Amino acid sequence: MQDTDDVRYEAEPRKRRGCFLYGCLGLVVLLLVAFGLIRWGIGKLLDRFTERTPRELQVVEMAEEEVQELKERWRALVEALEKGEPAEPLVLTARDINGLIQNSPDWSELRGKAYIDIDEQNRIRGEVSIPLDDFPFAKGRYFNGSAAVDVSLENGVLIVTLTGAEVKGSPLPDEFLQQLRGQNLAKDLYQEKDAAEKLRRLERIEVRDRQIVIIPRPPQPEAPRPPEPEEPPQPEPQQQPPQPEPEPQPEAQPEPEQ
Repeated sequence: MQDTDDVRYEAEPRKRRGCFLYGCLGLVVLLLVAFGLIRWGIGKLLDRFTERTPRELQVVEMAEEEVQELKERWRALVEALEKGEPAEPLVLTARDINGLIQNSPDWSELRGKAYIDIDEQNRIRGEVSIPLDDFPFAKGRYFNGSAAVDVSLENGVLIVTLTGAEVKGSPLPDEFLQQLRGQNLAKDLYQEKDAAEKLRRLERIEVRDRQIVIIPRPPQPEAPRPPEPEEPPQPEPQQQPPQPEPEPQPEAQPEPEQ
């Protein structure tokens, strides 16, 4: 079992974009919501919405074989999408997602900052504990809260809507929630060309039976190459008519002697 403190305080791994670009984008949106709450709270109610200590997040226990199998399933999908090859749908439980957060380099942006659950209404719920050292006037403080979102993707269009949020165990004020409810929190993702292109490689993301199902779009067949133009037939060489043989010339007669 990986120690919780080690997960939280280990050096930040090199950032990757696997999770952000290939599926569980709603999980990253949870962090975007959190940062929005931070910007809204700083300068207004810093003490109310932040704390001096991080929240203790749950850590899942996985055997090494289970971790390896999970990472292989994830990478198989990612690599197939990158190469434009066919891929089977990927089904992830909340346990799988947290296992990837803890062990996969593609998910390192969430490591130590988020714990994910999927409730009976198939909403993605995330607990977050984010250090605020990069924000002015908030060094040494943490944003500890949770949010619930509805996530779906159809024909490359990702829709993420906020259904609820709380900070320090208390619901957020309606003033803030009203600004977010009804908005597609993922709309700005399409401003990044690379992200939009990879989203178009997914046919659907569904949340059902307390699982996230990532369904890749079948690769588009290459357009048939136009046939090469045929060379026009070459005319057959004309045969010359046979030439008449020259008539034999009479032999010269010797002149008579005088």
